[in-house]
Amino acid sequence: MKTGAIIILFQPHNEVLNYIKTIKNTFDVLVLYNNGISMDLNEFNEFNLIGDGTNEGIGTAINKSVKFLQNQAVDIVFFFDQDSRINESFKLYIEECKNVLEVNNKLILGASYSDQGDFDLLKSSSEWIDEYAVITSGKCISIEYFISSGGYKESWFIDLVDVEFCLRIRLIGGKILRYTPVVMSHSIGEKGVHNFFNIKVKTTNHNSLRLYYLFRNSCWLIKGYVISFPFLIIKYSLKRIKQVLKILFFEKQRKEKLKSILKGIVDGVY
Repeated sequence: MKTGAIIILFQPHNEVLNYIKTIKNTFDVLVLYNNGISMDLNEFNEFNLIGDGTNEGIGTAINKSVKFLQNQAVDIVFFFDQDSRINESFKLYIEECKNVLEVNNKLILGASYSDQGDFDLLKSSSEWIDEYAVITSGKCISIEYFISSGGYKESWFIDLVDVEFCLRIRLIGGKILRYTPVVMSHSIGEKGVHNFFNIKVKTTNHNSLRLYYLFRNSCWLIKGYVISFPFLIIKYSLKRIKQVLKILFFEKQRKEKLKSILKGIVDGVY
């Protein structure tokens, strides 16, 4: 089973490039998508680099990269953000994914991750557990199944495209499984920690543009899936409310962020 991997690049720095060089041979084919690179492109000559540097969003970047890998006769693909990190333990996850997808390719497989840079922290009685959704980074799927299922929705641009895809897969009878050992380090947003009456409160500190897409797409997710997955949608809705409260109390540039959130909600509803 031929493996491929996709890493989406947006304004990467040298450390990212150096890291990619260390994992290049982990997969049969590695493709990098240029969603905006300010570095000298000659630095990437040893890689399969596609995309013209226009930030087209994660949906378009993933879909085009999968098509590229399909033309390279790749069977299964792993997705990564540029801020995700893997080590030797990920090779076991690759083998596990191969074994599972050989039996049933109508699956989305996800990796457990830590935002502290640690590995092998989570333990479970089962190596694979059912999930409603898994994040894009670390995800593994058959290329044939990804394409036949319609791929990512490109109009969503960035946030929740992974969740929408997972829910769509569930509606057509597919399953989502997550591998329980931690095999990847991954950070979401620019994390901050604040003290609130001796309680530690974590914030993501997303910029205004990111918040626009997050809240617009949350509205689209609610409209599209509240009937099929009511409890999950309630969970995501409460998460957004909690996020607004954290912005109000702990984050900077509150006015700009709240304007973006309001615009995202209006565009998402109407």
